[in-house]
Amino acid sequence: MSDRLNFRLNQSLEYHPLKVAPNLPLKRAIALMNRARSSYVLVLEQSLPHQPETGYGLFTEGDLVTLAAAGLWEESRPLSEVLTQSIIPLQVTDQIDSFSLFCYMEAHQIRHLPIQDSQGKLLGVVTHDSLQRGLQPRELREHRLAQEGMSQAIATASPTASILEVIAQMATPGRSGVVIGQSREEKSSQESILPGGLNPFYPIGIITPRDIVQYYALGLDLANTPASQVMSQPLLFGNPNHSLAQIHHQMQDAWVRHWVIVTATQELVGIVTPTEILQGWRGSPNSDANPVVQGNKKPRTNRLRTQTSVSLGDSQLPRNRQETVPEAIAFSTVALQQALEQQQAEIFHGQLAQKLLQFSEERFRQLAETIEQVFWLVSSDLKQLIYMSPAFEKVWGISREQLESKDAGESRNYLTILQESFYWEEGDPTWENWPEQVLASGELENRIVQPDGTWRWVHSRGFPVYNNRGELYRIAGITTDITRRKAAEAARWESEQRYRQLVETTTDWVWEMDAAGRYTYSSPRIGEILGYEPSEAIGKRLDAWIVPEWAEEERRWVKQLATHPQPFSCKERVNLHKQGTVVVLESSGVPIFDEMGKLVGYRGIDRDITGRKEAEAALQQINQELEQRVQVQTAELRELIGQLQGEIARRQEVESALRQSEERLESILGSLNDVVWSASAQTRELLYLNPAFERIYGRSRQEFFENLELWRGVVHPEDSDRVRQFFEALLVQGSQDVEYRIIRPNGEVRWLEDRAHLLYDATRQGFRMDGVARDITERKQAEEAIARSESRFHAIFNQTFQFMALLSPEGVILEMNQRALEVWGLAGTNPTGREFWDCPCWQPTDPEERAESLGESEGEPQFCSIQGANRFRGAIAQAAAGELWRDEVEIFGPQNQRVTIDVSIKPVRDEGDRVIQLIAEGRDISDRKRLETEIFEREQLLNSFFKATSSVSVGLGIVDDQMQFIQVNEALAEVHGLSPQEHLGKTVDEIMPEVNPQVQSLIKELLRSGTPILNLELSSEKASQPGVLHHWLTCYFPVPLNKGLARGVGFIVLDITQRKQAEQALRQIQERLEYLLCTNPTIIYSCKPTGDYALTFISQNILRQFGYEAQQLLDNPNLWFECIHPDDAERLFAHIFRLQERTQEIYEYRVRHHNSTYRWVRDERRLVCDAEGNPLEIVGSMYDITEQKKALGRRFSKRA
Repeated sequence: MSDRLNFRLNQSLEYHPLKVAPNLPLKRAIALMNRARSSYVLVLEQSLPHQPETGYGLFTEGDLVTLAAAGLWEESRPLSEVLTQSIIPLQVTDQIDSFSLFCYMEAHQIRHLPIQDSQGKLLGVVTHDSLQRGLQPRELREHRLAQEGMSQAIATASPTASILEVIAQMATPGRSGVVIGQSREEKSSQESILPGGLNPFYPIGIITPRDIVQYYALGLDLANTPASQVMSQPLLFGNPNHSLAQIHHQMQDAWVRHWVIVTATQELVGIVTPTEILQGWRGSPNSDANPVVQGNKKPRTNRLRTQTSVSLGDSQLPRNRQETVPEAIAFSTVALQQALEQQQAEIFHGQLAQKLLQFSEERFRQLAETIEQVFWLVSSDLKQLIYMSPAFEKVWGISREQLESKDAGESRNYLTILQESFYWEEGDPTWENWPEQVLASGELENRIVQPDGTWRWVHSRGFPVYNNRGELYRIAGITTDITRRKAAEAARWESEQRYRQLVETTTDWVWEMDAAGRYTYSSPRIGEILGYEPSEAIGKRLDAWIVPEWAEEERRWVKQLATHPQPFSCKERVNLHKQGTVVVLESSGVPIFDEMGKLVGYRGIDRDITGRKEAEAALQQINQELEQRVQVQTAELRELIGQLQGEIARRQEVESALRQSEERLESILGSLNDVVWSASAQTRELLYLNPAFERIYGRSRQEFFENLELWRGVVHPEDSDRVRQFFEALLVQGSQDVEYRIIRPNGEVRWLEDRAHLLYDATRQGFRMDGVARDITERKQAEEAIARSESRFHAIFNQTFQFMALLSPEGVILEMNQRALEVWGLAGTNPTGREFWDCPCWQPTDPEERAESLGESEGEPQFCSIQGANRFRGAIAQAAAGELWRDEVEIFGPQNQRVTIDVSIKPVRDEGDRVIQLIAEGRDISDRKRLETEIFEREQLLNSFFKATSSVSVGLGIVDDQMQFIQVNEALAEVHGLSPQEHLGKTVDEIMPEVNPQVQSLIKELLRSGTPILNLELSSEKASQPGVLHHWLTCYFPVPLNKGLARGVGFIVLDITQRKQAEQALRQIQERLEYLLCTNPTIIYSCKPTGDYALTFISQNILRQFGYEAQQLLDNPNLWFECIHPDDAERLFAHIFRLQERTQEIYEYRVRHHNSTYRWVRDERRLVCDAEGNPLEIVGSMYDITEQKKALGRRFSKRA
């Protein structure tokens, strides 16, 4: 195959398709498709070495959907039993390109086409996805909008629909996926087809055939799994007014095959897939301009998917495949006509190029002038700026006319203007040929400075533009203003730093757990509260340290949190310290939900209240003892009363004993801090109040005995009903507790906890109520303070940035947090039971290395190279032996980017000092590594730059904010007559006192404003040449120092003494020349060699000769030609055209004077060319010959 064929097809051909044997079980085929993220497997017959592979058959993700919808899925069945289509490959030649292949596939209604070379060797497979990857935006035939090219036949389903229901929708022909979402109103069916977007539907996810392959590979329960749990999200949305070219570019960047089109209110109206993108490539399917398609397009009969003559399993063809033999013969006829079709394709390409040429300019203009990004186009040699979009003026703050006025090589050309607009920090490269640098790097981010001093961050991407011979002849690029994104990133980093500091310094234990109740984050405070390191808590359950007698209740509570998510606060939990002591924690937390409302865990805070609980327990014990004593005394009192009633004779003795008993009881009750009260059960009359009542209520006891309603009046109005219900329940149940508030005379509110019992007489009738009221105001205030503190903390709490995994001593993954799942390539999977070294992030990314990995395994492909697997096996063995293993590992994260991880594997021991588990912890240190490398490279680059500039006599130096030199190159040191080392630490005033006042004021102004000062000319003497005045061109610019905390000034000094002398000499020559031209009657001029032949110079004596100002003729290119006599104009232009061949012409013609008279002139012109013979300009001289013409006329008259 020629280079041309490789150039056209290398982007559109999948060179390494999955190849399997016909007897491979269906389950294994699905697993291979899932791991390789392939939409098909190529089924091949076993062939001898060095022979072409035969028997092409395909099993696609669409076939899997069809089998699942029909209920024919059996994972043990071989592919030969479910394979319903075979494909005859196409032999390609040098004349077939990607577009011809697409026309061929569309004509035969196929989506996968194997490609062979002329010797029958399989080159690869072409699919719609591969064609889209190779498609360039400039190859689209017409500038179509999404609303014109999108598909409106969309299958939809609700989030509660099962995967099997989604598969049934997907099996309908023409459906490439099912959009998951919600309707505005209730509908009778969970799924519906949107005819033209009539049914308002709001998408939230999508399920594609590739997702179905993944679900079968993972063994999900398709009948009971709702779509909301497994759908792909977030969706990528497009607007109906977006162009297909724009959507194609976005699909390529995001690596997706489905782009959902919604309205401004997020209502679904269509979908764009690679098929719709390619339809925009070739235009309408019925286009008359495509003879290849028109000559071959038929109804879908699977012409190319006919049975080949080679059997896949049996020696005899099945009956249904024998029936396809006529179609195979028909295909052979098509193959014989391939040369004719190639010729027709060439004719069509010519017609297509003509049509594209008509629309290309309009499409380019519309696209370039409507996008917010800056689009630019320059010649490959950088000499000419071809185009700069209008967005340039907004981003750069410079008009496009300034860039387009001059070509490269002239002073102040577009490259110079762009170079001056870039802002460089210390050590940054300075690009003189910026477009070429953008193309070489692919993409660049840098800052620019607008004329008003405003900084902007821009991101630039470069693209090569090739001609029809494959040669680079243009450089195109897109530059985007990313200033807001950069500011947002800086603000987010600062917010994260503040939050991290708050979490690490709080006195309470901050934690986070997953939905299973296992800790995923722990703040360092756990060490002071429970004695464990934060890493020891990761992976532990919430009830890991609960005392045994509370364990069962704790497990029920944890289970309730998972099944009924809700916030909890002030939950008291008794734990065991690592040293064995009991620690009481007061826990509060809030549930965490994902975007679909699914519980993913809890965040919370624990406070150590052991001391408070011990004090409360001691106080409660005292109260219980007091109650027991009261009950004992009450029993004694009852006994005395009984004896008094039975033994009247012993009244005095009983009364004496009763007084003694009452005195003892009063002494006991008077020493209590709680209120002891007694009241009649029938009349509610107070019978007794102990002295503590007056201290708590702030009133005398006598007031309550005299006013029975005062008891209810002091109760807080909001608690009145609760107290009333308390007494009612007491009379019914016999015992009751209540908490309520009272209002003291000074307005102070106090909280009371009241416990009361009902006493019964011999007939079981309640006759008296006895109770104890305790002041709990301080406890209530403490609880409210805790609740407020927790509420404030929850508002700023966030999840950890670390990723961790819990392993068995053998290296099997037991648990892994979400951060680790994303970084280690296991997102959306269940890694439990998998070896840690088998993570996809360790797999090789080089195609050859991956092929070797596949070749080393006779079974399933390896996901980890042998070196990587052995490395982590050794690390796990070391940790299992009780040693800490730590190293820096470079992995390939999402989108295959390199990530440097600080990985450590720590052992977890039980009480017997045995290693029972391993904790793998990782931190992303990619930024730190990258910054270290960048700092080193920048320092080297700066030193090299300082040394290099000395050789070209360009002085460079940097001073700090105290105007002390911190770096100087040899060229600048030579100007001052000192060595570079003698400059260091000295001020500007000490080094160059002759120009210090001016330089010092400039440096101060630059340090204040940060605005560079460019192209300032100074004059002074050099130390090595005293008495000789030198001229210098200087530039001053800010330089960040001390990691951006301070600012210095860098300056560039260029000796322009010779240039100044040359300019002075040139001015003198120009003055002499102008004098000679003004006094000479001959008019000197120059003009352009082509086009409108506009004047570029004319001497001032034109005013004296013809009455016109020289500037008037220069400003109006047509004025001179309008002054030429009409009879002479045609002859004059003929002479000018001949000047291109003869290079010199002399002719005479008449010119209208400013006073409206005509004068004869003799004009001598000469064409000036460069070394290659290219015209540069026309120079000439002319003078008035009117008098000569008149004299000649008079002579002819006399002769006549």
